[in-house]
Amino acid sequence: MVAAFLFVAVTGSLVKQAVASGLPTAVVVFFESLIPLLAVTAWHLRRGLKKFSLPSGRYGLQFLQGSLAFFTSYLMYLAIRTVPVSSGVLLNSSAPLFIPVISYFWFRRRLSPGLIAAVAVGFVGIVLILDPAAGTFARPGILLALASGVAVAFDDIVVGLLDDAGTEREDVTLFFVFLMTALLSGLFAAPVWKTPRGAQWIYLFAAAAGFLFIELFLVRSFSFAPVAVVSPFMYFGVVFAGVIDWLAWGEVPGLRMLAGVALVVGGAVFSILGGAGPPSRPGLDGNTPPGIIGPER
Repeated sequence: MVAAFLFVAVTGSLVKQAVASGLPTAVVVFFESLIPLLAVTAWHLRRGLKKFSLPSGRYGLQFLQGSLAFFTSYLMYLAIRTVPVSSGVLLNSSAPLFIPVISYFWFRRRLSPGLIAAVAVGFVGIVLILDPAAGTFARPGILLALASGVAVAFDDIVVGLLDDAGTEREDVTLFFVFLMTALLSGLFAAPVWKTPRGAQWIYLFAAAAGFLFIELFLVRSFSFAPVAVVSPFMYFGVVFAGVIDWLAWGEVPGLRMLAGVALVVGGAVFSILGGAGPPSRPGLDGNTPPGIIGPER
């Protein structure tokens, strides 16, 4: 899990560099997902075209989850054009705070007093980070990063519904994640298309490799330990991103931001430990991890 979110921080920074070099965000996301899609497709074709198979009993949910995965990445990458990568990673990782709220309205899942308190603490931290008095709405990057966290929450819930089937293969789900992310980002990229040149290709291939490693390490982490044990380690990504912000851009968070980070991380961790994971079916606790750019499956 720590390795996965090291790649989250590094990949976010690579995307920020690629966008700063003049590439539209949608073009970056397109190549970031197209290259892993080709790699996963090649893996599926290793035994020949006749044995190529993507079995699923819930293709509708697979397409929905893949589409949500696109927005979890795209919104965060739009955000980090104008805000520190650490802020984008943190708010993208705030999904555990939104999952209980969404589950309450979607599944009528009851919220325990402890879970309500944890979510409330996390939202206080978000308010500190947003800092409405300082004119947050003039910095839409923060709001975009927060929207990416909401998208991650919906994405995790849909993954929980997929897991409930008990028949969905992880490699098939990954294929649909990369497929839908590539298709949707391609549609967004078409009107603003710019062909990458020179060093831009290095950023794109490195970001694509990072995206692939994020997904692979996430899958492996949850095969070794329960969600409640490993999920809190996702917030190492905020530390890694903060170090990168400091070294690459000289950005140092203030006391208000640090206090907000502490409250969001604390609230989210207690939400995870209190069973805020997406339900595998209405009314039951699930075992699907809260996630991120991709991070999330």
